[in-house]
Amino acid sequence: MKDPSLYQKMVMPWLDPNGAVIRQSLRFDQGWYAQNGFVPRTVNLSLVVDDRFVLQAAEQLGRYR
Repeated sequence: MKDPSLYQKMVMPWLDPNGAVIRQSLRFDQGWYAQNGFVPRTVNLSLVVDDRFVLQAAEQLGRYR
C-alpha cells in the first residue's frame, strides 16, 4: 500500500472457523453485483450452497469453539 493510512479504513473479512458459508455475506455481495449490472439477477442461495461437507467434517473432527 502506498498510503498506510488506508489500513485504518480496511475491514478484515471474518471467516467461520468451521468452514461454513456465511449466507448473509453472500446475499449482500450478490445484491451488490446485481445492482451494479455485473450479473443479471440474484439466485436462491439455498440452491447453490451445500452444507453437507461442513456438517460431515464437524461430525468427524468436532466443531471449533
